[in-house]
Amino acid sequence: MMTRSPLRQLACGLLFAATHAAPAGAEWRRDVLVPGINGAPPDTSPHGLVGISFGPDGALYGASIIGPGIFRFDLKAGTFTRVVEGLDAAGDDVAVAADGTLAWTGLGDGTLWMKRPGEDPKPLVRNLPMLNPVAFRDDGKIITGQVTQPDSLLEVDAKSGEVKVLARDLGGINAFQPDGKGGLWLPLSQKGAIGRFDFETEKLEIVADGLGGPVAVKADSRGGLYAVEWPGGHVSHINPISGEVKKIATVPPGLDNLAIGSDDTIYVSRPNDNSIVAIDPESGQQRDVFKGVLAAPGGLAFGDIQGRPTLIVSDAYGPRFVDLASRAITAMPFDIAVNAGSMVAVRDNAMALTYVRRGTLVVLDRRSGRVRHSLGGFKAPMGVMFEDEATLLVADYATGEIIRVKPGATPERATVIGGLQGPVGLAPAPDGKLYVTEATAGRLIEIDPATGGRAIIADRLAQPEGFAVLPDSRIAVAEVGARRLLVVSLGFGGVDVVAENLPIGDVFTRAPAPVFLPTGVAVDAAGALYISCDGDNTVLKFTRE
Repeated sequence: MMTRSPLRQLACGLLFAATHAAPAGAEWRRDVLVPGINGAPPDTSPHGLVGISFGPDGALYGASIIGPGIFRFDLKAGTFTRVVEGLDAAGDDVAVAADGTLAWTGLGDGTLWMKRPGEDPKPLVRNLPMLNPVAFRDDGKIITGQVTQPDSLLEVDAKSGEVKVLARDLGGINAFQPDGKGGLWLPLSQKGAIGRFDFETEKLEIVADGLGGPVAVKADSRGGLYAVEWPGGHVSHINPISGEVKKIATVPPGLDNLAIGSDDTIYVSRPNDNSIVAIDPESGQQRDVFKGVLAAPGGLAFGDIQGRPTLIVSDAYGPRFVDLASRAITAMPFDIAVNAGSMVAVRDNAMALTYVRRGTLVVLDRRSGRVRHSLGGFKAPMGVMFEDEATLLVADYATGEIIRVKPGATPERATVIGGLQGPVGLAPAPDGKLYVTEATAGRLIEIDPATGGRAIIADRLAQPEGFAVLPDSRIAVAEVGARRLLVVSLGFGGVDVVAENLPIGDVFTRAPAPVFLPTGVAVDAAGALYISCDGDNTVLKFTRE
């Protein structure tokens, strides 16, 4: 049961009632600050577009690795739709058979999924960690594999799900393609090579080397091969007979996969921003077929970069920096082990990122991107704030705690407050107290860390997540369960519904329900509000008329 703070009594106790809400959006102008993918329908965007493959209908099918969906991209119309829904649809690689049957791999849970036309998806194989590449053979069998360790190449019967191990420790296999002649072209990222595996002899032959970590290889109509490299962004042509390697294009990394069109145009996927880039194989010229900016946005924070106010957007594929004056958007080079983020906090030149899917807290130098501190061992870290230069507070959704962390050679951790119900948002309040949203309990509360006293500011909210304190001390809250942005007045019980029917509340894999990656809210010095929208990977700005 909630108890009131002994240092601050809230005049009205329960300060929020939906029946007293102002008309939605009555005084606020809505503006798109960061756009989503071109051609994106409402609330339908991939989050980390990785595997892509052409279907018999000429459309390009793609898998979203962070959450959820198998997507169909119509290259002629420039539009896309989600063709498989639900968390089980999150995948790494995707393949399409001649009859339209879909197969995709779940890297996180090790499941191979299959969906025949007119049927529901079903798991064909489970519990194969790091399951990644997938392709259909001409005989209908499915070839898949486990990347890193055990680095295994597998054959799966599409009817029974029986698994046969073809080979292990080949050298870092990833997205591959059968050659139609009893073999398989496959990248060997650890060897910097392209190989051919013969299904009959079960032998591997290296056909080209000298590549910088290829992660996918596909063949064109003339028998040539094309490979992409994740770290360098290089797209190369490989002559499988001579072994000659020729770089034809460099696309901003990281690159995950590629598909070859019927006219031999190369299509490359960029999970960092869910883009698909088309490359002319002869000239190397490239164009964005589908262009995104964000992959999976989360928390927001403001920082000063070279004297200019900048909105920092945490993202599962690295933070983005939005110059408010020019609206120019830049990204910190993505490092999967370092700057993936769910929520963000800024102090001076330090930037702290929590990442709920990995349970980490990383403190970076904002200018150089250098890691100052990196800590793991959290259950589901969400909100984060700097208490001072050397100390941070982290809200752990899973444990219901606010944790004080002092990074350093010997990191220190201590629970400041426990017994919370799904804490997500976290920010300083007056007099050394804290504001916290409890998503599970549906509350915005104030906590006194010194005494443990708590006071309800707003109750009966539908999954409140990110929030920000306005210059006039009111609090803007993302009510994700109701898809609304609210402004709550302290001490008076008033609430302004800034916007409704927002594209927020999407779901993500390998993160605690119902919050997943949290919706972020920020406010600038003039009182304009900003909210990250995971439904379509946008950031919206609301300015009072």
